[in-house]
Amino acid sequence: GFSWGSVAMCSAMMQTVIIQMCVLPMYGEMKNRSPGSFAKVVSTSFAILFVMCVSFALMGYQTFGEVASSNILLDLPQGVGGNVGRLCAGASVIGVYPIILKPMIAALQPPGTGNVDGSLKTHVF
Repeated sequence: GFSWGSVAMCSAMMQTVIIQMCVLPMYGEMKNRSPGSFAKVVSTSFAILFVMCVSFALMGYQTFGEVASSNILLDLPQGVGGNVGRLCAGASVIGVYPIILKPMIAALQPPGTGNVDGSLKTHVF
């Protein structure tokens, strides 16, 4: 049925597929870019994300079953392995930050300040 875990799952799934704001800077940085080659990259990326999400869901269900908490990190064992898992989850959140920040910075750049090839290079740090 519907529970807080369903809300968390929808939130996590949306984070994996919401890339509209990141598309233009990514396209601008591609070498030999074309709409066709970018479509291949996006299609391949979504296929990989789908496999990763389904694999994670299946492994989580197989490991914890129906009694899993809505926050799966709480169900990890208390010990080194569980703590490493929690640290990796935190690192993945921090690692996504530059990807989300970059389009915001790109929007603040004055027009015509891109590179010779027309791409816009921004530095997060």
